[in-house]
Amino acid sequence: MEFPFDVRRILRPDSSGISVVYSREARAPSRELSMIIDNMGSASARAQRLGSIITTSVRFFSLSDNKLYFKVQDNKVLGFLKTGTKNLFYTDEHGRMKEITPLCLLDFYVHEDVQRSGFGKELYEAMLAYERTSPNKIAIDRPSPKLISFMRKHYTLSSYIPQNNNYVIYREYFTVWNI
Repeated sequence: MEFPFDVRRILRPDSSGISVVYSREARAPSRELSMIIDNMGSASARAQRLGSIITTSVRFFSLSDNKLYFKVQDNKVLGFLKTGTKNLFYTDEHGRMKEITPLCLLDFYVHEDVQRSGFGKELYEAMLAYERTSPNKIAIDRPSPKLISFMRKHYTLSSYIPQNNNYVIYREYFTVWNI
């Protein structure tokens, strides 16, 4: 998605085009940063056919531990993902309820023009490295069928118990991951 201003000046990506924005660090976010977040959040909601937009600048900057990861190329934002921790109740295969506080993938979107080009995996890998975690330790909020396929293809994760809260927590969350 192209913007009418210098995206690189606003997001300051690293040499690989990855930028991280912390919700708690931007006390007075710029109009341009808010526009990037709102437009990308809106595009994500449309792509997932959601009834409402889940990533907005107002909501993002009101939460304390959320992070946005952007993939930037030239004056375009190719994709983003949003993370944050949540207290979740998880029902295991024996019907026992457990409370956990995992890092959660709250939104993930790669622009339609560049999907299947490796940018989603690059963005996801950058987030994993930055968070110092592994794919099995991420809880995913209402994953789309595309995201379920992405996790199966790139990380061989497919086994989970459906939860009332609509989060996907792979069974491997409770095991050691060997990379």
